[in-house]
Amino acid sequence: MYNNIGAKIKVLAQVIAWLGIISGVIAGAVIMSESVGVGFGVMIGGALMSWISSWFMYGFGELIEQTTRIAKNTSFDDSGQKKHFAIACKCGTRNEEGMSFCQNCGEPINTV
Repeated sequence: MYNNIGAKIKVLAQVIAWLGIISGVIAGAVIMSESVGVGFGVMIGGALMSWISSWFMYGFGELIEQTTRIAKNTSFDDSGQKKHFAIACKCGTRNEEGMSFCQNCGEPINTV
């Protein structure tokens, strides 16, 4: 259910955008029977707002996908073995195992 959530959010954004566009066109067509100008405005404005607002959800899905990809790429070394990290005591930076000093603050790393 929670695997590949970034792609699922992006698909949901596309579905919501299309439903909003279709709803805007239908609502505009219904309103056009009374006022052509207002109906046309609802048709164009509703579709446009639905499309633009879906960008934020799609962007969030893309952000999650890229973050997951970065996390996977940085947690394995070149041979495919999982990297082990040591945590520097003061700043909390993840440093690769075997390092003597923190990459961020320069403090000695206490390995246990």
